[in-house]
Amino acid sequence: MNSLDKIYIKKTAVMFVIGILFSLLFTYLTYSNCSEAFKGFPAELYDTWEISKMLSDYASCCFMLNLVLTAILIYNFYMYRNKRTGIFIRQLPVRSDSDFIIKAVLIIVLITVLAVFEILIFNILTKDFIANSYSKVAEYYNLENIQIKSLAELYDEYYSSFKSFYVLTLFVSSAMFLFSGCLGITSFSIAMPFIVFLGFMGFLFGFSRFITDLRLNLDTHMVQNLNYIINRLKFFTDIKFETSYPYVFELSITFILYIISYFCSKFINYSKIGQLFLFKWAKVLTYFFGCIFGGFSFYYIGSGILTPDSTVILILILFISIAISYIIISKIEKVFI
Repeated sequence: MNSLDKIYIKKTAVMFVIGILFSLLFTYLTYSNCSEAFKGFPAELYDTWEISKMLSDYASCCFMLNLVLTAILIYNFYMYRNKRTGIFIRQLPVRSDSDFIIKAVLIIVLITVLAVFEILIFNILTKDFIANSYSKVAEYYNLENIQIKSLAELYDEYYSSFKSFYVLTLFVSSAMFLFSGCLGITSFSIAMPFIVFLGFMGFLFGFSRFITDLRLNLDTHMVQNLNYIINRLKFFTDIKFETSYPYVFELSITFILYIISYFCSKFINYSKIGQLFLFKWAKVLTYFFGCIFGGFSFYYIGSGILTPDSTVILILILFISIAISYIIISKIEKVFI
């Protein structure tokens, strides 16, 4: 094991210790909030919602914590990146692909072990309290002959939430690795998954408003043709993948992103470190999706202000919005040339 790997392991261990300490804090806070809610317990005012909320709040807090710790660790892995250190690292007896693998493995191990310990800590410290609280609720509702969720069902929902958050954290980590492999600015690489998510949400809102505005400004025959095209497109979005493994699709995408990241890391050009784009294809894709996402996002804002009353005006607003997005991306790129 080389000295660089030891540094990575130490940084991962620090993140793990921080995660455990925060999980203890979250356990205490959720326990305190729930016990406060059950004080002076009039059973008829409560059902299993308080217990379910306690479990859900803890799972959500752990998800946010793990996401933040993952982002910090990946940033620490790549914070050395500049041209001078890049040239130095190229001279070390460390292959870039091996360097990537140890980083990826440590991130996956951190996310996995954190999730396991967070569940164990919470279960050990709150098991008796949750069981007693549930028995009080169940006792009242059994007397009233009212059916409520079993404790096992509540825990199943809790574990299902934790599993979803775990897979989502893995997915976001793979996206961070991908952007770290094709962008030369580490802070941008870590922020890009969240920027893309917000841009995609803006695109959905903007595209929906654009279609609505287009319908209002087209004649009946053209609206029918437009509806036909939209319904054909919806067919693809309505396809459901029947599988006994509900997370297999997301995990498959995660695996693919890690593979792409591996090859980006393997063929990285350190002379371009410090620039925004390390590969030409990364630049092309960024401009394409940036203009589409940003264009419809700005259209959503612009059309709300201008309220276009003709097809020509709304298409003009869209083109101006796309042009603004292009200019913003171009300006950001030039800052790092």
